[in-house]
Amino acid sequence: MIINPVIFKDYDIRAVMDKDLDVDGVRRIAQGLYQIYKPQTVAIGYDMRLSSPGVYKALVDGFTGLVDNIWNLGLISTDMSYFVGGKYPQADLIIMITASHNPPEYNGMKITQKGAIPVGGKTGLYKLRDIVTDLNQPLPTGTKQTQITNKDIWTDWIKANLSIVDSSNIKPFKIVIDAGNGMAGHFIPKFNQYLPNLEIIPLFFDLDGSFPNHIPNPLLPEAIEAVKQKVRQEKADLGVIFDGDGDRMFIMDETGRLLSGTQTTALLAEHLLDKYPGGLILYNIVTGRIIPEVIKAKNGQGQITPVGHSNIKRIMRETGAVFGGEHSGHYFYRDLYYADNAILSLLLALEYASLHKLKFSQIYDKYNKYPQSGEINFEVDDKQAVIKKVKDHFGSSASQILDFDGIRLDYDDYWFNIRPSNTEPLLRLNMEANDQELLQKHLEEVVSFLESLGAQRA
Repeated sequence: MIINPVIFKDYDIRAVMDKDLDVDGVRRIAQGLYQIYKPQTVAIGYDMRLSSPGVYKALVDGFTGLVDNIWNLGLISTDMSYFVGGKYPQADLIIMITASHNPPEYNGMKITQKGAIPVGGKTGLYKLRDIVTDLNQPLPTGTKQTQITNKDIWTDWIKANLSIVDSSNIKPFKIVIDAGNGMAGHFIPKFNQYLPNLEIIPLFFDLDGSFPNHIPNPLLPEAIEAVKQKVRQEKADLGVIFDGDGDRMFIMDETGRLLSGTQTTALLAEHLLDKYPGGLILYNIVTGRIIPEVIKAKNGQGQITPVGHSNIKRIMRETGAVFGGEHSGHYFYRDLYYADNAILSLLLALEYASLHKLKFSQIYDKYNKYPQSGEINFEVDDKQAVIKKVKDHFGSSASQILDFDGIRLDYDDYWFNIRPSNTEPLLRLNMEANDQELLQKHLEEVVSFLESLGAQRA
């Protein structure tokens, strides 16, 4: 049996299969989940990874005899698993078998409780880790006659998305969509029949967990080359790149420029404040100043949050926020159980462009007000000690200091955030400035200071 404790992360379980986790370990994880949560109905979905059928079978074996019902959700995207948690109160625990955008040798699980409540490190995964990695601790078995049922959620899922977007507003678009041989290749065709104005040019729609074309991670430069070439070749209106499990998407304008998470959050915030005037919009500490500027211009309310889907979902529930956006391409919706949803984000962006009669290059330019550094990683020995020294050195002249998720320091002409990795000895630096010259100047200052403390670029 293999269960490496390092596979239990802040937001999910993620492992190199047969090196960090094997099917016997998966079976034990199922028993550990039962011991903690005592579910009676467990819903299990999976992505197209080559190891997913084996992980599914091992989970079923582990739960059989303990629970009354197991729902086989089949091949779904991760955001569909969150929908199950919100839509169907019978499901006590929902498990999505996926490793998101990781290379093919990986697999894992994203776990959700009834009500679409995420299970993270501090809310159960670390407890689960401690239980299942103690091999001397016996775990429960049972003799129930567990019923296994195929559960088709597609009709409800599609209707729920189309209830938030008025598809009649969406004008004709020619769209190149790169599914990366991931789950978008499964769900885009099911939506397309309801959206006759869209001409979809598919790239890598065949489900293939070996990822023969590229790793399905839209943040990798090599992952966007194919869609960029196809957009230009086909003279398409836009391109779209999904990640492997289909819960993140990035939009490319007709010239081949990729909209950042900040730009897309600003677009969606503006559009949703037209739908929900005065609503509250959440955005994480790494996103740019254009977002609060848009919110203010639309007479909405804004609130900055820590990075991470479990943080945003919790704060959305506490505040009733209508929407939340992250720099990483995750976008969250109150009206879909406070969960992230990639296909809805695309449809809302198309609706916005249609209503405002804008090309996506115009949208890119509209929200591309401030240059950003992108994320720069530094290896350090003592993350918290370095963060404190950065605060002491740079903080006295800052107009605002945010002391969560590391530290963010705001000034008149720039801001930067340094936050610690939860799983590695890394600090992550993000900076934005009023122009490129200022960005370069202040970036050199901060990087030089970090290096003087012994930090090394990762």
